[in-house]
Amino acid sequence: MDPFAAMALLTDLPDPVVLYRKPDRRNAHLFNVEMRKQILGQSLYQTFIILLLLFAADKIFSYDKTGQSDQQINAWHAEVNTLIFNAFVIAQIFNSINSRRIDNKKNVFDGILKNPWFMGITLLQISIQVLIVLVGGAAFGVHKVSDCAWIRLFATRILD
Repeated sequence: MDPFAAMALLTDLPDPVVLYRKPDRRNAHLFNVEMRKQILGQSLYQTFIILLLLFAADKIFSYDKTGQSDQQINAWHAEVNTLIFNAFVIAQIFNSINSRRIDNKKNVFDGILKNPWFMGITLLQISIQVLIVLVGGAAFGVHKVSDCAWIRLFATRILD
């Protein structure tokens, strides 16, 4: 999905504030302090969510293994693995939205509707991900995910 994110970001017009700022020094770092904070913050948040799903999915989704057959438990683990895959891909989609800002301003949605290409590519990414999970099956090694799990997954990513 990264080529889609790169293409979506490529279609975003530059902000006049960025265009008219003074140039950086020749020996300035490629990643400034704000960018480093954003990269580190995103990395830590995504790692936390993935590890949380990996180790605490039973508690988060109220799954009780008592009285379950091995086949049911294996199906549950396959669904959890699909959720982890989903969480990672959706994190990358929301990361492409967050990457539109390289300053300290918190509104990453500012001007997002002015770029129909960005919106279209982002919706295409989401649609492809949903299709992979719904009909991908054995080809992608995924299993259907409950509606409740989809909602919780998107809710955690919006907090991103």
